[in-house]
Amino acid sequence: MDAETQRQIGELDELRSAHKGRLQVLEVQAARSGNSTPPEVVNEIGDIKTKLVPIDAALFKLTYVGNVRADIPGNGRGDNVGRAVERTLERERRAMVARQSDVELLTEVRLTAAMDAMRSTVVTIGRLAIAAIIIAVATAAYMLARGGL
Repeated sequence: MDAETQRQIGELDELRSAHKGRLQVLEVQAARSGNSTPPEVVNEIGDIKTKLVPIDAALFKLTYVGNVRADIPGNGRGDNVGRAVERTLERERRAMVARQSDVELLTEVRLTAAMDAMRSTVVTIGRLAIAAIIIAVATAAYMLARGGL
């Protein structure tokens, strides 16, 4: 493995570690919050996972595929390994897109639930305000009838 490849692997490892660290913090936060996890946390978790796919793919290509071709020159497997890697990466990409769709759906469900709760609260507050006005009017009418006002 040449120096340039090692340098690229080092940079990708550092970037991957930074993303993994942030992901771990967010996943702990989401686990503690449960269903009340803020949508921005859920979205950031999905974003980080999406960013990790090409980093992992690049690391795989630089280490595994590079070593296969360098360690066994002329074995005739280079093209097959390359195609297998591409198929694996495509499967991973499709799985990531599916997971991202799941995250978006979960976020939409949570937002809908929050909006329903807010509507219910507004309706309840409106009913309480109307009840308070009715009580105030009835009290004023009673006071007038008794000559208290």
